[in-house]
Amino acid sequence: MYLQRTPPSPVQPGDILIRPKKSGFGFHYGTGLSNGLVKDNTPEQGKHVTTFEGFQDGFPAWIVRPDRTPVENLMVEQRALSNVGDPYHLGVDNCEHDMTFAQAGVATSSTVNTVLGLGFLSLTIYAASQSTSKPKARRRRR
Repeated sequence: MYLQRTPPSPVQPGDILIRPKKSGFGFHYGTGLSNGLVKDNTPEQGKHVTTFEGFQDGFPAWIVRPDRTPVENLMVEQRALSNVGDPYHLGVDNCEHDMTFAQAGVATSSTVNTVLGLGFLSLTIYAASQSTSKPKARRRRR
């Protein structure tokens, strides 16, 4: 009889892992690897490989398993492993950028794009409000 102390990791190569961020705002992303491991990207450690429990960091996590062939999942895994050791950067290489690069070969973050879009919109509205304000009345000199 074989006794296993912990259940096997539910993670498979190519999986998308999602959990709440520590800040409580938004989500943290990872990519499933072989042997139940996870490719993670954090400000503290940069791009690294961890366990499913390490990825969870005490939070509940969701696993999304895209409908792909085993070969496609191995391609996702190879992309995920291609930049282990690289640093984290909030604006251009965060966990969402890293996950989308592994999944599709293109690093993008809808969260960063939304924040930048809202910032641009705010600046545009502010600039427009400044240019349409009433001119100050001049005092007459006597």
